[in-house]
Amino acid sequence: MKEFHAVLDVAHSRAVVSVADNELSAPECDLDVSEGDHREVAPQRRHAETSCTCTRAGGGIPLFRVTGQYAFTNRSRPVMRHHHRIAKSATIASLLASSVAMATAAQASTPSTPSTPSSGCVTIKRGVRGNVYDTFIWDVSPGHNEGTYVESFTGTGSGGGEKRALFGFDVSPIPARSVVSSAKFYAMISSNYAQPVRAHQVLAPWQELEVTWANLGAIDPTVAGSFISGGWSKWVNIDLTPVVQSWVNGDAAANGILLEEGTSSSTSYKTSDHTNLSYRPYLEVCYSEPKASIGTTVWFDGNADGFQDEGELGISGVTLDLFKDASCVGQAAGSPVATTITDGSGNYRFNGLNAGCYVVSVDDSTLPSGHVLTSIDQPLAVEVAAGEELLDADFGYVTISSIGDMVWRDSDGDGAYEPEAGELGLNGVLVELYRNGNLVDFTVTGNSPYTGDPGFYLFDSLMPATYTVKVSQASFEEEGLLVGMEPTADLDGGFDNAATVVLGTGVDFLDADFGYQTSCGNGECQAGEDHLSCAIDCGPPPAVCGNESCELGEDCSSCSADCGSCPPVCGNGSCESGENCATCADDCGSCPVVCGNGSCEAGESCSSCSADCGSCPPVCGNGSCEAGEDCNGCAADCGACPAVCGNDQCEATESCSNCPSDCGLCPAVCGNGACELGESCSTCSKDCGTCAPVCGNGVCNSGEDCSSCSSDCGACPAAPQGTCNHDYWKNHPSSWPVCQRVLGQVSYTIQQLITMLKHPTTNDMTYELAKELLAAKLNVGAGNPSGCIEGTIVAADAWLKLHPVGSNVKRQSLSWLIGAVLTAKLDLYNDGKLCAPRRKN
Repeated sequence: MKEFHAVLDVAHSRAVVSVADNELSAPECDLDVSEGDHREVAPQRRHAETSCTCTRAGGGIPLFRVTGQYAFTNRSRPVMRHHHRIAKSATIASLLASSVAMATAAQASTPSTPSTPSSGCVTIKRGVRGNVYDTFIWDVSPGHNEGTYVESFTGTGSGGGEKRALFGFDVSPIPARSVVSSAKFYAMISSNYAQPVRAHQVLAPWQELEVTWANLGAIDPTVAGSFISGGWSKWVNIDLTPVVQSWVNGDAAANGILLEEGTSSSTSYKTSDHTNLSYRPYLEVCYSEPKASIGTTVWFDGNADGFQDEGELGISGVTLDLFKDASCVGQAAGSPVATTITDGSGNYRFNGLNAGCYVVSVDDSTLPSGHVLTSIDQPLAVEVAAGEELLDADFGYVTISSIGDMVWRDSDGDGAYEPEAGELGLNGVLVELYRNGNLVDFTVTGNSPYTGDPGFYLFDSLMPATYTVKVSQASFEEEGLLVGMEPTADLDGGFDNAATVVLGTGVDFLDADFGYQTSCGNGECQAGEDHLSCAIDCGPPPAVCGNESCELGEDCSSCSADCGSCPPVCGNGSCESGENCATCADDCGSCPVVCGNGSCEAGESCSSCSADCGSCPPVCGNGSCEAGEDCNGCAADCGACPAVCGNDQCEATESCSNCPSDCGLCPAVCGNGACELGESCSTCSKDCGTCAPVCGNGVCNSGEDCSSCSSDCGACPAAPQGTCNHDYWKNHPSSWPVCQRVLGQVSYTIQQLITMLKHPTTNDMTYELAKELLAAKLNVGAGNPSGCIEGTIVAADAWLKLHPVGSNVKRQSLSWLIGAVLTAKLDLYNDGKLCAPRRKN
């Protein structure tokens, strides 16, 4: 038979059955019980006859025994098939009866287990929250367990010796690392003597139903707290704040306390097995759940190893955001819950955080340019417990570096890149980059994006490390760009097409250059080269005269049979074969002059050989009108050109008399019977007549009239009002208000003006305008209104000044365009169609 322990919950008439030994894998079963009841339990064992001893909750004195036998059902689960009868002992019956009665009375004060708050005060008490385990040990019975007693003791026992009480506490309702502000243990005691009772931490685990004086582990000798006994059914307390804080922090195991008072007195304690819930001991703890924090450094990882080594400094001014990760899957949710910036040492910290999952993210835009991550993930997912300081959320960065940059044709093989000497880079060469023996990158040379020069290569975005740059072997194989070439320069001088570079942080190493030249021409006659394939290195082949090949080392002087006769040398004083006066005058003399050979040679000229030198240019003044000369270019030889009247040039044979249009009017000649322009009665009375008498002498002389001298002859009768055309004025000269008029700044007599009015209309349009201008001036002089025509009269006078009367202005000429407009307006005025009326008779 196997023994079970059943815990009776008297308030709810339930029993929790636990197996007493380790052979059954299901240590507990839960039964509704009442006196004489039958229930099945299901521990997982094929066959076992067992009995269960039922006790009160948490252990203690057995209340009843359950027996039965296990067997598998067809569902492959062991079931206790036999019924289990609760033993009908007087003790059990009375306990049940009293327990039910007590439970009924205390049911209102028996709370259900509440949830644990994140802060505040909690009471740890069996039946309320958590559990308190208690018993005592006795040196008189060092191997006996007293866990079934409903009371515990300290001091002297009735049988002598010393008793010590043990109390253990389940502090799991208090969140780990909470800040404990108060923790007090309360117990109801009874004692005849007032003696100090001391509490010590138990340093080793113990079990309520197993611990004995002999097997209890170590005890801390330091007194954790104390109280003074004395009195009956008295509540006492011990301040255990530091002790409970160490348990909550995890600094010490929560193995409970031991109470001792020596052997001079004795004290009893109500235990957690007491049927009255209000008598049970308890631990009251007040606490606040601590806030967590996350940090700590963003640093410059100089060796890019992901760890902050000594001397590696922080990066200040970097912005970090903290996001909530609600599902703890490493996924930032929503907006940042906090933002901070690293201080001068590169440190940062997010404080005041609740327990949970978060994501820390670095704002890359606030990092120095060219920095790349070397450490853990970024963004970084973290989880913190209450009160935890997670100070390893660090981020390392390093400045990237580069290696380059030239593969070139070293024409002279001196190892120096000399573009000024025509040395150029080689495009299309495959270059490889290795780190720790592993190929990490490759590229092909091309034109530099910075200078445009060929042969450029660059490996960028590199971490600090040791690298090897290699010109790929493929470039030397069939159809490779470097076939037949050998190295003349590399970084370490190994001429092995490779260079090792120890690259620091933030370094642009641009001296990993490689020079190559064609193998022939390096000054060494190497294997595969000879005087035929590479005479520059191996020397010329021995010359063989007579093999019809003019070889290196042979010439016309040493082997004319192969190289031919030497050419003549001009200037050696000998006119040799192949030389002549034309090819070498120094040796053969000057060639004779030959007229007609198409070459104007020394001694020939235009006069002696015009066939070779061309005709001589004409000479003006030699008395001969030669080809190329004419009357214009050389009148001395060719004579004067014939005059052309009307070309605006007064040429030879032209004069004012035969061509006044070119040479102008002839000056007046007094006595020729014509009163010409420029002559007057005062200068030439022969032609122009005697001058008119002087008006004002009181005598109306011949030639004077009312119009010319009213002071002598009296006033003329008033001229009729209104304008008249030029025909009227031509026929009525006696009506002219003046004896002469000026046209185009030229003064005319009345006779000259009458002649002008009688001039027939021809192609000379100057007469047309002059007639209308004269009539207009006569109309104005007769007293007719003139405001509308005065400007036109001034313009007409200016036109006649440029084109005098008789200057033969043609109707189709451009000059007449303006003259025609002026003439038309003058005609309108004279015809009474403007500002003055036309004369009626």
